[in-house]
Amino acid sequence: MTATDAPRRKPKPIEMRLLLGFHAVMSGSFLVAYLSGGEDSYGIHVFAGYTVLAALAARLVMALAAPKNSPLRLPRPSISALGGWLARLLRLDGAAFRARSPLLGFIAVAMLIGTAGAALTGAVADWVQPVEDLHEALGDFALMLAFVHIALAFGLAGLKRVAPAPRTREVLP
Repeated sequence: MTATDAPRRKPKPIEMRLLLGFHAVMSGSFLVAYLSGGEDSYGIHVFAGYTVLAALAARLVMALAAPKNSPLRLPRPSISALGGWLARLLRLDGAAFRARSPLLGFIAVAMLIGTAGAALTGAVADWVQPVEDLHEALGDFALMLAFVHIALAFGLAGLKRVAPAPRTREVLP
């Protein structure tokens, strides 16, 4: 979130259902497309790839229609927010350990771009055979991003578990 965005608010249940639904369709379709990339299952591969494209298009429509402070908006990573968060972590500020990490915005953007690149080149490769090698390379790169995303999610969850206890100020009588 950048300084120009509206303040963070608790997501509405429908917003979370839409985000989780997108995540499920996107991750499931990408996994099926990646695992079915051989010649024997080409039809499944193509169907799953176009499902990824449809999920990305739906996500873009959701982002464009969402109000300014909605979690449905596209992520807007901020280097200054990341720097501030990392500085707070280094000071062992327990609130920073428990806060939503600005790293999530960076990996979300990387995942959206990487997956879109793999899916779009796959659609082009249906018609332009030389694009196939680029499509495979981008698919491998998107899979690597997915593993980074998973590791980051587990790492940030673990960070919350080891957060220092909140400091209390002692009030003198």
